Formats: sequence, structure tokens, C-alpha cells
Amino acid sequence: VGGLAIGILDSISALSSGASANYPILHLDAAEGVNGGTALNGHAVYEWADQSGNNNNFVQSTAIVQPIYNTSGINGLPSITFDVKRM
Repeated sequence: VGGLAIGILDSISALSSGASANYPILHLDAAEGVNGGTALNGHAVYEWADQSGNNNNFVQSTAIVQPIYNTSGINGLPSITFDVKRM
């Protein structure tokens, strides 16, 4: 199981929404939800669906700074590469 789970909460918003620090606000998995399920190796990623159920999807409409999808990037698993030089 791979992915990136971010569970950092602003304490005020966490209290008002009823969320806890142990509940992920954002869960991104390169094997799921990339470009609506149509991601191709070496192509830009413009949308990455949040797997936490909170609908905090990643969207990047500026083509020059879109990350690149890799079908077998890290340990042979799907990955998304961000190029900080382009950002």
C-alpha cells in the first residue's frame, strides 16, 4: 500500500468540523484517481483524486508546473514526480 496521507489540521478548523488529528484530511495514492483514471506514463497530471473521502482533490491547471505520472517509478509502483525547477 502506497500513497501520501496528510493529516495536519488547523486546531480551530479541526474543532469546528469535528475532525481529529488521527483522521486523514487528504490521502493521495498514485495508483488511484489520477487524471480521472486515464493517467498515461510520462504524461502530465492535472487532477489527482483525494482517497480520504473528503474531496480535497489536487488540481493543477497550469501545464508548465504539472507533475509527471510514472507507471513504475518507486519500487516498480506508480508515482508522481514534481519538478521543483519548473515551479
